[in-house]
Amino acid sequence: MEVEYRIKHLAEELNISQPAARKYYAMVEDIRSKKFKRNKNGYVIFTRQDVSIFEKIIEFKEQNEMKLEDAIRRAIAVIDGDQNYTEDTADLSFVTPMEKLEYLGTEVHRLNNLLQEQQEQAAKREETLMEFIKEQSNTMASIEEKLNYQEEQRQLESANKDEQKKSFWSILFGK
Repeated sequence: MEVEYRIKHLAEELNISQPAARKYYAMVEDIRSKKFKRNKNGYVIFTRQDVSIFEKIIEFKEQNEMKLEDAIRRAIAVIDGDQNYTEDTADLSFVTPMEKLEYLGTEVHRLNNLLQEQQEQAAKREETLMEFIKEQSNTMASIEEKLNYQEEQRQLESANKDEQKKSFWSILFGK
């Protein structure tokens, strides 16, 4: 399941105010001509890829001192790889393959780290599960031993009662 961000989480992730995040997402929707997903309550939700668009917007805006709209167009072009967005603005021609490659390398590294973390978590869960199974197995073995012991005790008591009954009758009849 993919992580979903709301406006509050997006603003925290980007270190911007919530009104700024609302402004950014509204502009991205206008420029991209594609609405962000909404949850069942109608709130806007963002995927990790959506968040990466906003991260690029802020990066381009700060590094290149671009207007917000130009930074949005460039970020969309880099993330989506769609060159239709760059046709509107002449100064977006400097979206280089190197920048795309750099971004993709960063994403691959991030995904590799995420995969490694998930594998470590899975290994820990497996280890915990194996310990639990071992404990359960030991508990079951202990219970079986106790049940066997109790059964043996019942059999001994039954044998003793039979012997006592025979002894009483043999005493009574002299056999």
